[in-house]
Amino acid sequence: MRVLNALVFGVLFFAFSLVNAQSEVQFFGGSFEEMTAQASTQNKCYMIFFSKDNCIPCIKMKEDTFTDPELINASQEKVIMYEALMPNLDAFSLAQEYGVVSYPTLLVFSPKGVLIGKLSGVQTSAQIMTVIRKLAS
Repeated sequence: MRVLNALVFGVLFFAFSLVNAQSEVQFFGGSFEEMTAQASTQNKCYMIFFSKDNCIPCIKMKEDTFTDPELINASQEKVIMYEALMPNLDAFSLAQEYGVVSYPTLLVFSPKGVLIGKLSGVQTSAQIMTVIRKLAS
């Protein structure tokens, strides 16, 4: 009976782990200033994903690109991801500052806040992984 209970517990624990596994890239939850401070402290590059709620290409990236397991893992380990969702005031200010006029746009920054790359339009996880690999080398 103990073996059966242990087996049932193990199966349930495994199933629970699968359900709670991260299924999409996690964007930084704090403010832009907090994110840049963390990037500097951790010496990590960061990416800003400019998007809009009703933007079909943005939705496509969220559903297809940002759900790729390889990109999820790499984004956790190597970069900090931040979403600038329009028309939020912070997103609007950032878009003006960096000349973002189309969505989706992904800007890539060094840990010190220097703009080092810009990707406009729908990007695949492979395209973003290429950028992340270059940042890590």
